[in-house]
Amino acid sequence: MTSKPIHAEESRTFITVKYKKYRIHALLDTGSDVTLVNRQVVRRYGWKVEPCDLQTITACNGEKLLIDGVVRIRLNCNGKEVVTTLYVSPDISGVILGIDWLSKPGNVWDFGKRRIKIGDGDWISLSTHSKVNCNRIYVDENTVFPPWQETAVNARMT
Repeated sequence: MTSKPIHAEESRTFITVKYKKYRIHALLDTGSDVTLVNRQVVRRYGWKVEPCDLQTITACNGEKLLIDGVVRIRLNCNGKEVVTTLYVSPDISGVILGIDWLSKPGNVWDFGKRRIKIGDGDWISLSTHSKVNCNRIYVDENTVFPPWQETAVNARMT
């Protein structure tokens, strides 16, 4: 048996789902008990946020994540409609499909072949890269970035 090291970029797995005519790239996360969405994504698609009892959840590093409410929508996964409950948080980016979504009856994740089957649908290939571009930014001097604010700095980007 051959083993290869898992690098950080290979350990993240994404699926492309659809909401109406929009494609959404979502992170599959077995370490997240619940499915989460950033509040800006909710605004972009005009989803209705309902109140919920959950006010915060605890991330694996112990940090508290705020919960604004819950959204209930239908996502299209390769032709299969999946009723999805997403907790809205300003503290994450994008969409994270948690174990609650992944463990719906009939869903099968083939980790070795990097694919997932939703119910009795066809296998869906998964990606190790988000379709969102990410750049590394180098600042010229030590800088403190206050949260939720713009800060002007001398920098270069790769």
